[in-house]
Formats: sequence, structure tokens, C-alpha cells
Amino acid sequence: FLILTLCCLSHKTRWFRYWNEPAAVFSYRNPLEVAMSLKKREKNFTLERGLRLWIVYNMNAIQNSQALCVVHTSSDAILADPLNEIQRISDELTTTCGVPPPPSRISQEDVDKFIDPKLQHNRKEREEEEKEVLETYNNGSCVVHSYISDLEESTAEYKREHEMYRKAMKIFCDFQSIKRITNGQNLLETKRVMMPIATIFSTLFYVSFEDFTFI
Repeated sequence: FLILTLCCLSHKTRWFRYWNEPAAVFSYRNPLEVAMSLKKREKNFTLERGLRLWIVYNMNAIQNSQALCVVHTSSDAILADPLNEIQRISDELTTTCGVPPPPSRISQEDVDKFIDPKLQHNRKEREEEEKEVLETYNNGSCVVHSYISDLEESTAEYKREHEMYRKAMKIFCDFQSIKRITNGQNLLETKRVMMPIATIFSTLFYVSFEDFTFI
């Protein structure tokens, strides 16, 4: 069995030639944290472009995994309870997707080798910046806060960045809702829940992959 993550699902043609029915682990992260990280690493990289890129990659992952058995998780869930969340992913890959189980259950020692919650610098910075509540979704369980922008609020650049932020956060909250609904469900039920999200992606955005610009 081949287990695919977001980076592989975003580039379907790279793996569909060689594998017929891989299982997938769909893990997502707060889009503002992703955009902030890209902005720090890349010269002249804007928050707006980082948010656009987050939408593009997740759009491709959703669309390319519609025919697959998918287990959903998130960066927040893994960091909040690494041992139990990773074991849950492993168990669902076996019980739901038919992936052969590992030779032994995951131990805390295994988790400590590759997960360090202290490295989530952008999450801490994002939480410190959060002020006003802009939107709430999922009966109030997913809250979209304002953020600090380097742009002047009166500029067109700020308006585009702010609009992209709200779109990305709406999708992020949809992912949170999907994860709660589909965990432990069978493949047909998961596909039923995911289909509306894939349709929304297809109808909202026309994407030019040359510069990640929505037309």
C-alpha cells in the first residue's frame, strides 16, 4: 500500500501512473500560519500569495483524493495529543482503508523522535496577534480572528489580502467540520461529506498555476 499526504495529493500525475488504489492521510494546518511561514522564508513573499497557495494545494488535494480512502487529521490535532492522534490515524488506515497494520503500536518514544510542539513559532505569533472576531463557523467552534497586516487598510493590496484570508479561513473551518464528521466513518460516507467541498473549490476559483493567481 502507498500512503499519500498533502504534498503527493497536490500532484496527482506523479503517483497515479504507478499505484491504483493508495490510501491517503489528509492533514491541514491553519492557513495564516502557513502564509506567515512562507513570508518569513521567501524574499518578497506576501501573505496574500501564501494564502492563495494554501487554497491551491488543498484544492488539488481534495479533488485528487475523491476516489481514495482518506483519513483526516490536522496539525493542531497532532500537536495537541501526538501519541493518541497518530495511533488513531494508524488504526483508521487499517480498519477503514485496509492498510496492513504496523508490526507494533506507536510508542511515546516514537512520537518524541519527530514531533516537537515547541517549534510551532508561527502559531504562537498568530495567537498573540488575534484580536477582533470576524466570523464564527461550526456553531461557534471555529472562530476567525483579525490579524496584523503589514499593509495599510485603505489600500487595494490590503483588501485583496483580507478577502483571501477570510476565504482561506472559511475553508479551514470546513475542514474542521469534515474531520469531526468523517472520523471513523466508512469510505462511502467520507466521500459523501467531502464532495460538496470539492464542488465549492471547482466553482469558486479558476487557477493559473504560473503565479498562483485566481482569475
